[in-house]
Amino acid sequence: MKRKFVPMLLILIVIVVILTFMDYRESAQNAAETEASRTELSAAHDALKRLRDEYVSLEDESDSRQQEYDALKTEYDSLEEDYDSLKADYESLQEQYDSLESEYNSYKEKMQPYEKTADAAENAEKQRKTAAKTAVEEQQEALAAAKDYLDAVPLSYSGLINQLEYEGFSEEAAVFAADLCGADWNEQAARQAEILSDFPDCSRSELIRDLENAGFTEEQAEYGAAAAGYCTLFNRKNPGNCRYSSRDF
Repeated sequence: MKRKFVPMLLILIVIVVILTFMDYRESAQNAAETEASRTELSAAHDALKRLRDEYVSLEDESDSRQQEYDALKTEYDSLEEDYDSLKADYESLQEQYDSLESEYNSYKEKMQPYEKTADAAENAEKQRKTAAKTAVEEQQEALAAAKDYLDAVPLSYSGLINQLEYEGFSEEAAVFAADLCGADWNEQAARQAEILSDFPDCSRSELIRDLENAGFTEEQAEYGAAAAGYCTLFNRKNPGNCRYSSRDF
C-alpha cells in the first residue's frame, strides 16, 4: 500500500506545483496586463483632461464669440430699423416727387405756347442787343474815322456824311459821327475857302458857289469867303485886307 501511495503522492505534488506555477504565471500575466491597463488608463485620463481643458477654452471662446455675435446682431437689427425708416421716407419723397413731376409736366404742356412766345421775344431781344452793340461799335468807328478825315481835309457836314458812307459806314453811323465829331463847320468852310482861293482870279461869288457845292450852307460859305479875305463891295469891314477879282465888278 505504501508503495502505491508514494507515487500517487508524488503525482499530486507535481500536479500541485504545476497548478501553483500556472496560477503564478497567470497572476503575473494579469498583473502585467493590469499595469498596462493602468498606464493606458492614466494616459487616457491625461488625454481626457487635456480635452476637457480645450473644451473649457473653446467654451469660453464660444461664449465670447456669442457675445460679439449678439452685439453685432443688435447693431444689425438697429441698422435694419434705420434702413426701413429711411426706405419709408424715400418712398414717401418719391411719391411726392412723382406727383410734382406730373404737375410740372402738366404745367409745361399748358405753358408751351407761352414759352414759344417768350423764346421768340428773348431771341428778338438778343438780336436787338447784338444789333445795338454792333451799331454802337460802328458808330464809334465812324466817329474815329470822321475825326481823322477832318484832320486831313476840310469837309462840310453833308460832305463828311457822304465820305463816311462811301467808306462803307451806314447812314445812321455816318450821321452819328458828323453830329458828335465836334467840328466847327464855319471853320471847315474857312479852311476849304483858303484852299479854293489859291486858284487864280477866283471871284467871291464863285468861291461861295464852290463852297455850297461842297455841302456848306450859304451862311457857312459866306463865312468861309470872308475868312479867306473876300469882302462885299458895299460891306467892307476891313477894306485893306479885302481880296477882289475882276469878276466881282
